[in-house]
Amino acid sequence: MFKHSVFINATALFFMQLLGYISPLLVYPYLTRVLGISGFGQYAMAISITALSFIITDFGFALSGANWLAKNRNKTKEVKHYLSNVCLLKFIFFALCSVVSSLVIITSQQLSYLLHSIPAIIFLLFSQTFQMNWLFQGLEKMSLAIYPFVISRIIFILTVFIFVKYKADVNIAIFLLGFSNLLSVIISACLLAREGLSFCKPSFRDSFNILKNNISFFLSRASVSIYTSASAFILGYTTNVHAVAYYSAAEKLYTAGQSLTGTVSQALYPYLSRTGNKNIFNIALIIVMLPLTIGIGIAFIFSSELINLIYGTAYSESIPILKIFLICLIINFIGVSYGYPAFAIINRIDVANKTVYMGGLFQISSLLYLYVNDIISANSVAISVLMTETFVMCLRILFYYIFSKNAHD
Repeated sequence: MFKHSVFINATALFFMQLLGYISPLLVYPYLTRVLGISGFGQYAMAISITALSFIITDFGFALSGANWLAKNRNKTKEVKHYLSNVCLLKFIFFALCSVVSSLVIITSQQLSYLLHSIPAIIFLLFSQTFQMNWLFQGLEKMSLAIYPFVISRIIFILTVFIFVKYKADVNIAIFLLGFSNLLSVIISACLLAREGLSFCKPSFRDSFNILKNNISFFLSRASVSIYTSASAFILGYTTNVHAVAYYSAAEKLYTAGQSLTGTVSQALYPYLSRTGNKNIFNIALIIVMLPLTIGIGIAFIFSSELINLIYGTAYSESIPILKIFLICLIINFIGVSYGYPAFAIINRIDVANKTVYMGGLFQISSLLYLYVNDIISANSVAISVLMTETFVMCLRILFYYIFSKNAHD
């Protein structure tokens, strides 16, 4: 059992995401205190902009690429061509997103405080664009991905404590995150080269075909971004930087929890794409749900102490937001598990994509309702995210069992 590829990859992902969970708990308490509420809100808005841009630069390759590589990992020549064509597309999207992001900041009065952050934001976006976790995941070699991830996280933590000292150091914090990400890219490239993978001359025609076949995955990720990355951006664009700070403080803990619980589905997805083993899926879901529910229950009870300990008493307005996100964490885990991993079993990934589209439309409707009635706040946006995650989860469970039954019939 301990030599099973799913176990090995899940273990590697778990330790990566555990560090991803711990590092914000070390860095964000420091940043919230040093940068202040306004400074941390500015930092959070910059991260939100790069996260939205990353949806474009990734263009769904984290999903489709992992699936394609899982089925073609032994075809070295084809993998090299695929990797080169994907990187070409990513660079083109990076250039476009850099221009658009800069124009949005320059022309928006609400985001004028980010004018001096544009170079740091573009650098961070570049470093995020070429992250290679999806490649390790598709090749089912997540044990290798531990090295660049761990090293880059440690470097980020250390450099933040060394160089970020004053409220005016927001751009330094953004740049340091980009630097650590770039270091991860360089180490990943070296490891992949040792595995025999390298770049070759990309083909514009092949790149276009990959782009065309990836549209559904991109639309899926774009829809997800409406009720994840976009929420903080919309909140900051329509309210103020303080609301972003309170919302982001709670959301960072939520996304850290998502990263931790997401290790199961990330490890299962390429394996289930290849084997369609339903038993492994059911066992993994049951094993994770019990400790997850207990852990979230404890966190809910002590949410006030948690916020005060991590961020300080100045962030007390984040407490009710955190409680909403803790409930959302259970819903999200079930929904994600019954997404791409579950539908990979019955070879109906398209259905998972469609549920996300519906979720995106649901969230747009929710945000429009909040905007029209002038009730957009950190709390109301968090509630809308919870409603959307619940809607998507219910759709996926319903459709999975309907299509599973039809497949057997």
